[in-house]
Amino acid sequence: MGPRICSFIAVAVSCAVPAFAAEASARSDRAAWRDAFSFLGLSATQIEVVRSVRADHARALLALTGQAAQLVADKTAAPSDTEARLMKLCQRSQAVDAAQRARLRAPLSEEQLQRLTQLEQALNLLPVIESAQAAGLIADRTRLPLVGLPSGSVEAEYSWRRVAALPLPGCPSSVLHREVELEGNSRVRPASDK
Repeated sequence: MGPRICSFIAVAVSCAVPAFAAEASARSDRAAWRDAFSFLGLSATQIEVVRSVRADHARALLALTGQAAQLVADKTAAPSDTEARLMKLCQRSQAVDAAQRARLRAPLSEEQLQRLTQLEQALNLLPVIESAQAAGLIADRTRLPLVGLPSGSVEAEYSWRRVAALPLPGCPSSVLHREVELEGNSRVRPASDK
């Protein structure tokens, strides 16, 4: 193969890989969401709302991530000024995240919201599950079908291990947060604020 052909192949591959990766990521998301959609009993219209809101959320977080990167890269600003701006950006990121959740829940019926509450309660049990696994009281792994494949065709062993969530743009990764209910409005604030 000549150098021109190799160069052409390299360019073609470099152009095709991001498009393929983006499509594979979208397919993977749809496959990963399928069980939740089924459990909640979402209609086709509700599924489209989820996809649209998630796309809007991803764009908003990408913009906020860019702003955070610019703040961190700005060497002319005083560190305390940068920290204050990052904290404001963190608050905006948390507001974007809360607004996304509200938009996702808005079209759900009462029954679907009750099922979602069941999932949230199960999520809150994860520390207890981990503790029981560590004590050997329950198995520390289970066999589940691979994402996107029908049940029973191919399975893999999974273990429930806690993984830290990625921080929102502008937010420090080591700050713990808790939700606070104030006069019917939920907001998130650092756990140290009491």
